[in-house]
Amino acid sequence: IGNLEIFQDIRTRRTFGDFDFRFTFLLARGGNSGVKYLIDKSDSFRGHIRARGKEFQLIDDENNPDADRPDHRCGALYNVAGPLVRAPFEAGKAARARLVRRGAHVEHWINDTLVLAHDLAPAEAK
Repeated sequence: IGNLEIFQDIRTRRTFGDFDFRFTFLLARGGNSGVKYLIDKSDSFRGHIRARGKEFQLIDDENNPDADRPDHRCGALYNVAGPLVRAPFEAGKAARARLVRRGAHVEHWINDTLVLAHDLAPAEAK
């Protein structure tokens, strides 16, 4: 495609430290998505389709086979820690989410329910 770079990710131009990010999401039946943060900036992302970092997993646990492990379920810190409780949302209906980062502490919220609270290792929180 010439000089065009192709990404599946929506990215911010600014870098953020601590934050409280609130958003609305809608997953179709069987959907699988997520919000990545604390992105590894060790490369320029050239040639990479996906950014590497932490991920707030958003998935239809009931209808997507990728939700087969606790750390892959909705609300999980993908590949790191499973949710504390089942994410209170229904595929096909809009839901509210909140992603909080305070230093090494991260929280994932869905529809006003805390589904994950996790303290990252110091090296992971950079």
